[in-house]
Amino acid sequence: MESKISKTPIMSELTKDELLTLISEQKLVIEDLEVAKAKFKNLYNNSINGKYKSTPEGKFLTVNSMLVNMLGYNSEEELLNIDIKSQLYFNVEDRKTSINTQNSEVVNMYHVRKHDGTSIWVEDYVKSIFDENGNLLHYEGIFKDVSERKKRKVLLKISEEGYKIHDLKKFNEFIMNELGQLIDTTNFYIAFYNEDRGTISIPFIAGEDADEEFPIGKSMTGYLIKKGKPLLVKSKEYKKLISSGEIELIGTFPKIWLGVPLKVDGKVIGAIVVQSYNDKNAYQEADIELLEFVSSHISVKS
Repeated sequence: MESKISKTPIMSELTKDELLTLISEQKLVIEDLEVAKAKFKNLYNNSINGKYKSTPEGKFLTVNSMLVNMLGYNSEEELLNIDIKSQLYFNVEDRKTSINTQNSEVVNMYHVRKHDGTSIWVEDYVKSIFDENGNLLHYEGIFKDVSERKKRKVLLKISEEGYKIHDLKKFNEFIMNELGQLIDTTNFYIAFYNEDRGTISIPFIAGEDADEEFPIGKSMTGYLIKKGKPLLVKSKEYKKLISSGEIELIGTFPKIWLGVPLKVDGKVIGAIVVQSYNDKNAYQEADIELLEFVSSHISVKS
């Protein structure tokens, strides 16, 4: 009995010319696909923003070269191996707010940790991807480094609104809160130098009244005031200063200490200081310029 299934041409039924044409067409299709793939990869890797796909559990599936560079990693493989929740976010709650259960894109702004422990501000444009049954597959997102924009916004606010605050305590609270958007101000204080008495007074520590006065002696703040220049001191250097007898430890030993002098008409009248007891990467050289800008405004108010 003859089969009712329709027959389709097979390779052996094609003429030599037809076979060569078919092979040529298949080669062109493959070449076109390879070109398209290469173009996509080039666009993906050369984007001005960091791009990624990640799992709900917190692992990167893909990352582009810009994201690798933005976060300071040596290779894509190295970044793909990190745990996003513990190694990227300073606050795991930031990841929770960035996760979206809808098919729409959401935008969040927060601090993320770079490979060396320092941080940048990013805008995260993220979208949740689901399958046809509504099961979450992964997230697709774009990181945009907005650190400089964030910094300019804070400094502009200090410049424009700081002059409206005439109460010194409120002004310093305002400074601390604004500065806290850029760096850690958990251990922030402003010190004033009384040259006649040879003392340092600290009326504000982290925004609270302190009313503390002590001899300038060999305190770290006193050391900065005598030097009259900004100092970024890491724990190793701090220990050397103690060992050499140039300073004495007052209070808890910090992992990093940053201070800049307060000046009026070129004369040092005090200092603005931030320090961290648990994060050695809390401050960077770039933060000196930030504090100098802030100190100039505090000096005007003093």
